Amino acid sequence: MSRVAPLLLAVLLLPSWTGTGWGGSAGVGTAGPLAAQDPLTLAEIRGEALAESPSVRDARLGVASARARVTEARSGLLPRVDAAFDYTRNLTAPSAFLPELLVDPEADPGALIRVPLGADNVWSSAIVLRQALFDARVGAGLRAASRVASLAEEELRRAELEVSVRVRVLHNDFLLARERQAVAERSLERVRQALAEVRALEAQGLASELDVLRLEVEEANLEPQRDRARNDRREASRALSLAMGRDPDPELAVEGSLEDVRPEPVDAELSVLRAQALESRPELRQADLRRELAGIELRAEQAEWLPRVSLVGAWEVAAQQDGSLDPFGSGMERGYGRTVGVQVTLPLFTGFSRSARRDRFRAELGSTEVRFEAVVRETEAALEAVLERLEEARTGFRARERAVEQAERSWSLVRRQAEEGQVGRLELLDAELALRTSELNRAEAAHGWLVARTELLRLLGVDAEDLEVGR
Repeated sequence: MSRVAPLLLAVLLLPSWTGTGWGGSAGVGTAGPLAAQDPLTLAEIRGEALAESPSVRDARLGVASARARVTEARSGLLPRVDAAFDYTRNLTAPSAFLPELLVDPEADPGALIRVPLGADNVWSSAIVLRQALFDARVGAGLRAASRVASLAEEELRRAELEVSVRVRVLHNDFLLARERQAVAERSLERVRQALAEVRALEAQGLASELDVLRLEVEEANLEPQRDRARNDRREASRALSLAMGRDPDPELAVEGSLEDVRPEPVDAELSVLRAQALESRPELRQADLRRELAGIELRAEQAEWLPRVSLVGAWEVAAQQDGSLDPFGSGMERGYGRTVGVQVTLPLFTGFSRSARRDRFRAELGSTEVRFEAVVRETEAALEAVLERLEEARTGFRARERAVEQAERSWSLVRRQAEEGQVGRLELLDAELALRTSELNRAEAAHGWLVARTELLRLLGVDAEDLEVGR
């Protein structure tokens, strides 16, 4: 991200609102008595979810394993030293038959004598050093292990991003459910206030029983809606607490409110966002690394055709003795050997297995290139679509925000006119319904913008905190 205008992206993607913990802190929503505990910010929720996620923990272990493979591959560049020790007890010492002429010139030319070749106890030990001077497979293996480690790190980033995206989705759903509950409670409160006023007017003979009945019916209809909205908010709270690794909590206190959302336009060109995705999106990075890994494996297989040159050195001690055990005995019973040399190994024929593996790796390299190009095209198409949804959500939010302002004015005017007897209670109910619908539409528009923004962050392979650090 350091190479693709981080400041521009930070300005574009960090919203001007601060209610969900993306840019600061804000007041708690208006959904009733939920402030019994300190409200959690989105960053705190995300931190707990990352700490408790099994997929993230598994990916971290994968990174540790891949880094160990790099160390293992690097060992091929270092000398190898082996120590060996051997002891043999000859129950019957081996013998050889030699011409007797070797010890007696006058012996029969065909006569043989038996000569023992070993003592009762045979000891040997050696230290052997082997240093690769030229082995193309070692360098290829080290590069391959390095790419595997990078793949594991990208898998960790992908797992963390998935958790972060899921937390954002659940957080957005929770805010929407809480706002729906708040809208239902405000609507029910408005109807109850109007009902109390109409009952007072009925007692004075200024309102009819029908007016009272209409408001009572509306109150009865709104109470189940409020209960349903409250249960939806409790269910969203349970889902969010489970994502954090906690026990299901129906009354989780969360910071933020959809009323604080202020959608901003995304002015970045598609090419800039595409470059950001290529650099940061884990799926694209993994596809690119797999393509590089396939190329390295092909070169490693081609290296099998090259000779291997090694420096070999050894220091040996051998001893034999008869009788009881006396490891290596005295100096007269021991012998020493020191050797150094160069070993060259060149494979000549392996039954066509090398050429078959080479063809297989070439095919796999072509396959990874095809998959990488497919992921790039899919990302470009998804970026275009999410940019369109963001703009649609932004303009829709502005229209619905104006609708809320107009509905609030309409409700105030109709209520005042109803108190003066200029309009009936039916017009009052229509105005209240319009206000309630407008508030719900505004909340859903804000939620839709947050959903599209979360999808954009996922496609770019970043989180809001990452962009903030980049600034």
